[in-house]
Amino acid sequence: MLAAIESIEKLGLKPSSPIFIRALRAMVSLSGETWKRKCDVLKSFGLSEEQTTLTFMRDPYWMFCSEEKIKRVMNFFINTVQFKPAVLPNTSYVWTGDEDSSKV
Repeated sequence: MLAAIESIEKLGLKPSSPIFIRALRAMVSLSGETWKRKCDVLKSFGLSEEQTTLTFMRDPYWMFCSEEKIKRVMNFFINTVQFKPAVLPNTSYVWTGDEDSSKV
């Protein structure tokens, strides 16, 4: 857990931040392989490493979404709504909706 705390601090999140605990929970709950696969899904839609990190820092809970949900959300916002990939790290609410209510 200490390594996770240090990693989160290196991203710039302070332990006093309300998001820090969410980031810690996400980081310790997933294997490194799962983490990489989920980040790779975002990158496959055009997000850079920096944008993927920013997405995590804004809403760490997106990491709890399945890879399939990440693909559906990204496909919807990029191909249907026609958001540019750079917009998504600033709109963390896209991950928190119920799939039935968001139609994603």
